[in-house]
Amino acid sequence: MSRRPFAAVVFAVLTFFAAAGAAGEGPPPRWPLDLGDRHLTSDFMEHRDGRFHAGIDLKTRSRVGYPVHAAEDGFVVRLKTSAGGYGRALYLRGESGRTWVYAHLQRFRDDIAARVRKARDLAGGGYAIDLALRPEEFPVARGDVLALSGQSGTLGPHLHLEVRDRRQRPLNPQREGLPVGDVLPPRLLRVRAHPASPRSRVMGTPFAHSISAEPTLSGLLPPVAVRGPVAFSVAVVDASDVSGHRLEPYRLTLLLDGEVVFEARNDRLAFDHNGQMRYEWLERDDGPRERWLWLHPDNRVAGRRADGWGPHAPAPAAGRHRLTLQVADAEGNVVSAGWDLWQRLDAPPDSAAAAATGPAWALDPARVAVPAGDSERAWLTPFLLVREAGRDSFTVVAASAVGGDAPWRVQVADSLSAAEIRAAAERQGLAPAGWAGRCLAADWPSPAAADIELRLDPSLPVADDAALYRQDDRGLWRLVGPCVAAAESGLWRAEVTGPGRYALLRDTCAPYLGPGPFEGVVRPDTVAGRPGFAARRWQDVTLRLEDMGSGVDPATLAVRLDGEPCFAEPDPPRHRVLVRLPDATQPGLHRLEVSAGDLAGRVARRGYDLRITP
Repeated sequence: MSRRPFAAVVFAVLTFFAAAGAAGEGPPPRWPLDLGDRHLTSDFMEHRDGRFHAGIDLKTRSRVGYPVHAAEDGFVVRLKTSAGGYGRALYLRGESGRTWVYAHLQRFRDDIAARVRKARDLAGGGYAIDLALRPEEFPVARGDVLALSGQSGTLGPHLHLEVRDRRQRPLNPQREGLPVGDVLPPRLLRVRAHPASPRSRVMGTPFAHSISAEPTLSGLLPPVAVRGPVAFSVAVVDASDVSGHRLEPYRLTLLLDGEVVFEARNDRLAFDHNGQMRYEWLERDDGPRERWLWLHPDNRVAGRRADGWGPHAPAPAAGRHRLTLQVADAEGNVVSAGWDLWQRLDAPPDSAAAAATGPAWALDPARVAVPAGDSERAWLTPFLLVREAGRDSFTVVAASAVGGDAPWRVQVADSLSAAEIRAAAERQGLAPAGWAGRCLAADWPSPAAADIELRLDPSLPVADDAALYRQDDRGLWRLVGPCVAAAESGLWRAEVTGPGRYALLRDTCAPYLGPGPFEGVVRPDTVAGRPGFAARRWQDVTLRLEDMGSGVDPATLAVRLDGEPCFAEPDPPRHRVLVRLPDATQPGLHRLEVSAGDLAGRVARRGYDLRITP
């Protein structure tokens, strides 16, 4: 038996009591992996593009194939395979009533995999499957091996784990009996004070000011002077181990003169509130995103509360107030910082002395631009900052006044010329097909977000096969959806998924099918079997499959070996397809035929000669 460090022993004891408290009676939930450590790459309710992260991601040492164990007694209720998203995923309903989700799996246990194959055959083939199971099909005991960890549907090896309540709302696994032994407190990198109305001032200016320090801000910070409503945002990160993956803190608490005026706790999540994560982060071009320390009026995410605090609430009375920020992780590690807020002053009385002793509030290149006519009650958008051409400043596009006729708006900014987008698009096999422009959102999502559309001039020439694309942070164009002519108005319409740069483009290239295995040779699989996982006879055939335009449509993938259908797994994150040869395949020469299409309907076909050697 290998020796475990003292910290691991303490951790095991804490795990038992934490789990018992979270789950009530019965044994604690079983950690899914046997790796000797519990390191995370992502935690609960981290920022994703347009959504929260619904679970925790467990490190698997950059490898696949580790046994995944059941958290508690119960039964398998759902099996799902998809080219993206969760990849191979297994859903376990426990006796506690909770559902445990294990995602990005490499393999299901053999008897479970056989059930998937049967359902796939009945459905006429194809990789994607979503299978509901009866309780008696796969009863499970706590600790049973369910699958092997992998990287299906995602970029790198890890295990995504979720725990959901009886209403299928994700819960924080670290608060549900699965602590990770975290002893590192979060780090508070920056606090930023924003003027929140046309007449608000921070340090006597209409510009934001910020204060920062490495490795963290803590203790009593210098005071800041303001006039009128202000909004605070913070850049804060957490880590559960020394590798330093940036995690999301469990709790943010802001106190004004000792009373809690804002709190955000990540205990549970309703999937239909996912879009409201846009209300919680300030997106910036010049650094990491920041969390707002106020509650947007339309934010209904569980665990959030604000009591008379924020840019849409009355400003504190004139004079000095003490603000205290506490940031905690899921296992109780806390960092705390405080500062005096001098209301209705242009400079705090002791600013010079405070600035000389440590970090100071500095003029920030962010400012608030409120449309003409808006009142002091206008609030800041937590979504977008737009760089102004030729200026060293940013503009926060603010929402209309509370109670106004338009609580949200989408502005189509200056159109982009074909020349501006051609260079970025042509390397993806895309060509300009009409309009291109930038959409600015005052507030997002809106109560009617699903109905927001771009309405383009009917005289604008639009190619028949044009589609709407959006440019991502890396400068790549990503397919959003079709652009169609509305019969009742003659206008071209396309749905908008959020602020950003959009263009109507045409996908001009079919997917790329690359060369086959080296020298066309397929050899026996060298991976030994595990209990419940029989060793396969042949290695998977790995083929390059890529489409940089509209993207590969996994449903179009078809593979035949010597004229007979053959199982293939699309792997879009790694731009490849894995062909699984039947164990009954005999050594010798064989012919593999592959076809795959993209979302624009263009199809690529290629044949491969395979020599299978014993």
